[in-house]
Amino acid sequence: MDFLTNFADLYLDAAPWLLLGLIGAGLTKAWLPDDRLSQWLGGGGF
Repeated sequence: MDFLTNFADLYLDAAPWLLLGLIGAGLTKAWLPDDRLSQWLGGGGF
């Protein structure tokens, strides 16, 4: 039972931050054009 208790505590600690990140990503996707995002984030990699 200790594992399940720790897992539930971790979930409850992380859930608000995950939700905030998903909302921020959705707003960014909705308000910024795709070509601008690809210009800022679309690097060639390594």
